[in-house]
Amino acid sequence: MSNNRSLMAPFEFQDGYSVAFDDTVQKIENYIHSENFTFESKLREANQNFLLEKQRLTQIQKVENSQNWLWYQISKIEANIGDYRGSVSVEAIRELAIIKAPVPEDLKKERSEAVARASEFVLKVALKALEQEGKEVIPSVKIVTVLGYTIIYNSETQDLSIDKVNQAYMRHNTGKIEKSYRPDGIFKAKGQEVSLNLLLTKDLANFDYIECKQLTKECLPLLRNIVESYAKEDEILIEIWSGRRSEEAKMKKTSGKIFVSIKAGMQIIESGKHLQVRDLEGKLTLKAYGDKVDKPMTRTFCQDFKARYALMQQVKEKNSVSLK
Repeated sequence: MSNNRSLMAPFEFQDGYSVAFDDTVQKIENYIHSENFTFESKLREANQNFLLEKQRLTQIQKVENSQNWLWYQISKIEANIGDYRGSVSVEAIRELAIIKAPVPEDLKKERSEAVARASEFVLKVALKALEQEGKEVIPSVKIVTVLGYTIIYNSETQDLSIDKVNQAYMRHNTGKIEKSYRPDGIFKAKGQEVSLNLLLTKDLANFDYIECKQLTKECLPLLRNIVESYAKEDEILIEIWSGRRSEEAKMKKTSGKIFVSIKAGMQIIESGKHLQVRDLEGKLTLKAYGDKVDKPMTRTFCQDFKARYALMQQVKEKNSVSLK
């Protein structure tokens, strides 16, 4: 009976066999699990390395794209003022940025220099904004907000920072409007040395516009001086913007002064604090209220006007000397 039972349940009556079998099974399972664990660990590590490398290459591509667009934008600004000296056309740089093509080695130095000039340009415009409109909030620290940018400058440490927390911009590859959140600011410098540059092409376009307003503001006293010296009193048409909103502009007839120059192809119109410059067909070139510029002149127009004003002053001085 016991023999039959031992055949039916061979591992029940001797613990030694049972323990040996369990031990062997456990070793096999441990080996399999160990092999699986090693394989899974290597797989996880390979996946992680792949993702890290992908992130690294994406970041490199992002920096490259950013530099290409800054290169294009500063080149366009320089071309508009007749100061572009690059070896390739501005249109070619734009195409390079659009298709995200690798920049040839012989052009990388030129691109780096252009990006550096973009930083210098923003720094120059920011310092001018502080000079024209900055307010000293505490001793040695000036602050100004222009076009949504907050510029802070410490004259003792020469630290300058530019911040624009939330800005809409267009993605060039999709054409969609997106928001850019830059919690560390967009630009930091100490003296002329830039420590942070997170500029977008939209920033350069905005600072280009800010500089045009700065140049126009410098022309306001000269324009008012011409009106005071040569303009005649008349009933004039002047453009009024309700609540300073250009889309609500309307023409209004009021008493004021007007000066017309056929040679310069311009009309200077002043009524109270309103000052406007138009071409001979009536197209608006400048609009200001007091010392606030609502519509700036172009750089070319500013330069041309300053040159003409200087010439007028020379003629005026010669005439005054000859009359004595």
